[in-house]
Amino acid sequence: MRTRVYAEWFAPVGVVAELEVGIAQSRVRTRNFVLDRTTGDFSDRDVTVLQMVAPHLKRIEEMTRLR
Repeated sequence: MRTRVYAEWFAPVGVVAELEVGIAQSRVRTRNFVLDRTTGDFSDRDVTVLQMVAPHLKRIEEMTRLR
């Protein structure tokens, strides 16, 4: 499904696929790590790697916030 956000933000720069993981959520702010592709789609391996890296990204964000 193509959304208004896709039409206004992603299509003009050629994004055809997006892979995203949330790394921090609060009432005020959400932080996400987003990967975009301009050709093809993400593989199952890509998804698995991002899932494995996600806890480390969350920890980096936590450590940064503590500084």
